Amino acid sequence: MTYQSNFYGYSAMLLQSALGTPAVGAGGTIIRQTGGTPGKLSKAAIQSKEIRQDAQPVKGRHGMQTAVGGPYTTELSIQSADQIMQAVLRGTWDTEITATSADFTSITFGANTIIWASGNPITKGFRVNDVIMLPITATATNQNKNFRITAVSATTITVAETLTISGTADTTATIKRRGRKVIMPAAGSLVNRYFTIEEYETDITGSRLFNDCFWKSMKFTMAPNGLIMFEPSWVGTGSFTATTGAAVLTTPTLIANPPMAALDATLRLGGVDVADITAFDLTVDNGAVAPQVVGSKISPTVLPGLNQVTMNLTILQKDMSYISGFLNETGYSLSLKCVDNMAEPKNFININVPNFTLGGADVSPMSTAGGARTVTIAVPAGLIGHDPSGVAWDDSACTIQISNLT
Repeated sequence: MTYQSNFYGYSAMLLQSALGTPAVGAGGTIIRQTGGTPGKLSKAAIQSKEIRQDAQPVKGRHGMQTAVGGPYTTELSIQSADQIMQAVLRGTWDTEITATSADFTSITFGANTIIWASGNPITKGFRVNDVIMLPITATATNQNKNFRITAVSATTITVAETLTISGTADTTATIKRRGRKVIMPAAGSLVNRYFTIEEYETDITGSRLFNDCFWKSMKFTMAPNGLIMFEPSWVGTGSFTATTGAAVLTTPTLIANPPMAALDATLRLGGVDVADITAFDLTVDNGAVAPQVVGSKISPTVLPGLNQVTMNLTILQKDMSYISGFLNETGYSLSLKCVDNMAEPKNFININVPNFTLGGADVSPMSTAGGARTVTIAVPAGLIGHDPSGVAWDDSACTIQISNLT
């Protein structure tokens, strides 16, 4: 008899054309995993309440089928989580933006500024927290590097990194907002996406097949000397099939890009790059629920609620700034740029939370052990909101930009 081994199998997903229309065939993507919780089919046990003189119970019935999956534990890498990020935020990846002399006539450089002679970078689509590069410029030392936008006006893009100053008008330059970006969209533009998820067991050639699955949440986690972890979860209608034989999602693609390490990441908090973080996590949860109904073994749909963001950070204690920020209800923004280990311009995933206040700033206990005290910052969902700052910012509680075009 053949038994299923722990490692010889995979989970794959494929976008459905609509709710109630399971996906089959080619085009799927393997969900790269280091472990986590597999999909689970559950049924409530409906107990009879009949009172019997012989003290015997009456056998009850199964209730509705429910299906949930995850969190799958995965290592963050370029391309491997694009569909999930888009689905959780209920937005749509946009396209790369490139500005040329037709947009700005010429540009000059300050220490942290790219100044347009004409045109408007805001109108062109550049926003605070975007990552840009200059694939062509007469100032060679500014070329082909990633720059993070910290401010945008009608004439100037300000970046966090240091530029080589040049007052000579550059008419040959191009400015590119790299890759694609997804935001929490405006009313009327929210998109609900449903997936078929197959957990295939290769030794025994069988599958647990879940249809009408909705990606509910995703969590990003960093710790010292570790890889950046990405943990997504889904909710299904309860539509489930146990199959035997060949996989239903044929030849799913394995994205082979390397995982990203925490030591290469840059976290910017309140306008300052922070290099003394000992732990970080960020969760986005759209509150998706499969409503229970009468007259059906499965739910007719999965519907989300509000997109909500939560964060936790632990930082070496060096001053009272975060404690004062909590006390005074100071407004903060956060940007996390995760990159591949490569030469510039590096591949990246850039995660932004532009508008929040701190929910706590707790200092660790004193101790006889070596090392520094820390301050743990909690940011609950109730203190993170959409960003109404103006047209230079995306009006979104969370945005994600990736360097890959597909």
